[in-house]
Amino acid sequence: MTKKYKAVSAIKLRAGSGNKKLKKKAKLKVKEKAPKKSKIRKYMKPRFESSNEKIVKVSKSGVVKAVKKGKAVVYVFAQNGVSKAIKVKVVK
Repeated sequence: MTKKYKAVSAIKLRAGSGNKKLKKKAKLKVKEKAPKKSKIRKYMKPRFESSNEKIVKVSKSGVVKAVKKGKAVVYVFAQNGVSKAIKVKVVK
């Protein structure tokens, strides 16, 4: 029996990747979830975006780097547009 390919249904953040207080930098660990008994055909890695680049910068690989004190939201996008938001507070 072959598995059917489906689109990403949710983004799951691994332990320690939820809302966080940040001093210097941290790595976001992301897992894309598919519906039961199906696989995801990957053609694109998750994308990361910061709501305020003056507070927090995010690399392509998910490393969040503090720039200055404040609050921002980091968004994670799957290949089909499913997203997850993580609140980040920079405390220096």
